[in-house]
Amino acid sequence: MHVTHLESALDGTRYEADRSRRPTAAVRYLDWALGTLPDDLLDAHQCTEVVLQFRAEATLGTPVRATAQTGDADDGPVARHALHHADTDDLLAAARTRWIPRS
Repeated sequence: MHVTHLESALDGTRYEADRSRRPTAAVRYLDWALGTLPDDLLDAHQCTEVVLQFRAEATLGTPVRATAQTGDADDGPVARHALHHADTDDLLAAARTRWIPRS
């Protein structure tokens, strides 16, 4: 299996937070995770499976480090994603995605 490591730095913005300073939607975590994938994978494939595990909350201004490892499985690319607090390295969320070629 060929593995590629990808990383990007992010943080929650005011427009993504509710009154408790938490992200307004769990979808934001998924957006952060998918944002680490290379454009050529996203352009040529469609996601067929997402498994997302929440571990901790990101609040307004939390520095988030998103990482992904991509590799090839028998049926197409797979990726393992992790969102960590950039300062403490605490795991905020982990995900696994599977992809197939676009028709």
